[in-house]
Amino acid sequence: PRPRNAWILYRLWWCENHKDEFKGSGNKMAELSKAAARVWNSLPQEERLYWALRGVEEEQEHNQKYPNYKFRP
Repeated sequence: PRPRNAWILYRLWWCENHKDEFKGSGNKMAELSKAAARVWNSLPQEERLYWALRGVEEEQEHNQKYPNYKFRP
């Protein structure tokens, strides 16, 4: 598996914390993702930095766990 980047980590966190707001939505995950993207695009730089650092941490852990991993789309 690929390490998750800042956006993916934020989206997972945001969706988990806002999923109840979208109950009854026909395509819940799509609506959650769109809403998370709107918020992500308006985040201040310092908040984005927090998620970027978490992404770097995850990448470092991933590199230790899978030292020979090469992304092959």
